[in-house]
Amino acid sequence: MYPLTAVLIGCDDLLFPELRPQLSEQGIKIEAEYPTVAKAVSDLTITPGDRRFFFLHVPSAAECRHLERLNEAFLGRPIVALLDGMDDPALLVQAMRSGAAQVIPLPLRPDDFKRALDRIALQYGFPTSVSRVVAVTGVCEGVGATTLAINLAAELALRHQVPTLLAELSLRLGRLASCLDLDPRFTTHDLLRATGQNSCRQLTVT
Repeated sequence: MYPLTAVLIGCDDLLFPELRPQLSEQGIKIEAEYPTVAKAVSDLTITPGDRRFFFLHVPSAAECRHLERLNEAFLGRPIVALLDGMDDPALLVQAMRSGAAQVIPLPLRPDDFKRALDRIALQYGFPTSVSRVVAVTGVCEGVGATTLAINLAAELALRHQVPTLLAELSLRLGRLASCLDLDPRFTTHDLLRATGQNSCRQLTVT
């Protein structure tokens, strides 16, 4: 899951079908969509802990004035400029001078799109490749390791607003599914068996 949520501005019906799959592929949640910068500025408020960034369609150098306004209204929030006419060096320079954190040429190219988003996350202190593993173990049955793991995972996800995976590596019957009243589609055994295969990406372990 990408650490920032996206606000789309000026991404019309022609561009949006191209943009949505790329955002989904990178695990980016769309927070809102606006037809103009003026509408976004009037509707959105800045909160100290928000993690949003903006995608703005910039069809020409003349439209960079809207990019400037967006940058001034939401200081410190990254803006991705989706540019038509990347063969025009003036447009590229003007977009950068107007406050774009990254510029992405249209039509979108998946590899270039991912590189731009990874760089934004890194520049703003959210490296996408870093994860942490917290292990909870118990010396014997009934000491509360499962209960502690469930509560710890829930608290980490809630407090830090980060995607959290709760897994149970048990040699015997697992307890997570019954404690959470879930009927998992796959087990840890399925995941390990699929390692190295394309099907591994299709598994969702609960």
